[in-house]
Amino acid sequence: IGASTLSTNDIVDSNVILTRGTSATSDSDGIQIVRALGTLVVRNNITLAADGTTNDGISFGDATTIFANNSNVTYNTITGISGTNNGIYLWRGSTNNTVVGNNITNVRNGIVLDMVSPSNPTKTRIALNIFDNITGYELQFVDGNINGTVIEDQAIGNYSLNGNIVTFNKTLFGSVSFLQPVNGTGINLSRDIQIYNNSVFVNGSTAKSLNK
Repeated sequence: IGASTLSTNDIVDSNVILTRGTSATSDSDGIQIVRALGTLVVRNNITLAADGTTNDGISFGDATTIFANNSNVTYNTITGISGTNNGIYLWRGSTNNTVVGNNITNVRNGIVLDMVSPSNPTKTRIALNIFDNITGYELQFVDGNINGTVIEDQAIGNYSLNGNIVTFNKTLFGSVSFLQPVNGTGINLSRDIQIYNNSVFVNGSTAKSLNK
């Protein structure tokens, strides 16, 4: 399913999608949204039978298109077969998007944010997604200068922050906002940054770059 011409307020709801193909022939995404504003992608069930790291369950933007903005990706189920795909991929200038409550299983990377100069996917809100059997990163920033990301009430294992300004928010307790880029990479982000009632713990021994 795709939207490649300028569109607004589209709804992609409750589809069952099986992808085919290989990365050697062509990209094979379950849902690809480019040049769109205010899209709602909700309750879709996507199985990634296509092989290759360029195939995504849900992709916003691409390497040449500037934006897919102000959209919501919520309560989708994405399941890989080969384990080499990506769950949700935000490209280039995709801005002000929300990624909440998705279930992502058996893929290489869960949620990926990727800058393509001169634009970057900024101001993304990531919350309450569930990851299972992710062989690479549950959260990966491919490049630096992808700023304004808010990670809210989100459990994350393997991660790569790669020189970006990020805010961590725990709804009941408060937030931690980094004022300069952090380069943390590790196997348990939820352990490395913990927010409690009236206290914050940053694990400077296992993730020294987070100790700003």
